[in-house]
Amino acid sequence: MDRKAAVKVLRWYLGLYKNWPALVTLKDKKKFLHDVLVFVVPHRPVGWPVLEAAKTATKKNREMDEKSLDDLIASLRANICQLVEAGIYRRAAMLPWRITPTIEWRESEKRFIKAQTSHGNEFYYSAVELLYDALAEYGHLIKTCQAPRAGKRGKRGNAATITQTCNDPFVAERPSGMYCSATCQNRVLARSRSKYA
Repeated sequence: MDRKAAVKVLRWYLGLYKNWPALVTLKDKKKFLHDVLVFVVPHRPVGWPVLEAAKTATKKNREMDEKSLDDLIASLRANICQLVEAGIYRRAAMLPWRITPTIEWRESEKRFIKAQTSHGNEFYYSAVELLYDALAEYGHLIKTCQAPRAGKRGKRGNAATITQTCNDPFVAERPSGMYCSATCQNRVLARSRSKYA
């Protein structure tokens, strides 16, 4: 996975982590799983048997009852949150299942293809492994903003507000990125200019 694709993947998962959608109805749950599937499939390596898994997962998601969907979504959320928090707080993380690398013969392509054997819902494993792979290579791009928090300054300003930082987690374009937005970067520059003026 190249850096640009990894940044896109990490931003997407970080957005999910920050704003997990409210999944109330069965239709909402199925649409959410479909959206995850649509995001995951193009990012898997060529030769990964995820397209067959995607077709199977879509068919299974249509047939799943609401309790099974709830269990799948809860498990997906727990693993995504665990991996994203590992990236934010610089903790070790591992996949909660054992993956066995294998090779499979593809008659349609007349060659062996690298594959991974896992046990259970292939779509679920693909979604979590995509985040895991991106974190392994580019997890250092997940940072917390170090800009001072916005607030009143001067004689009437609260001293606690001035010393607090934004601390919003974000995915930097480059390893040297320090601020979550242009607004935070401008706040730092404006305060540094006013210090020396």
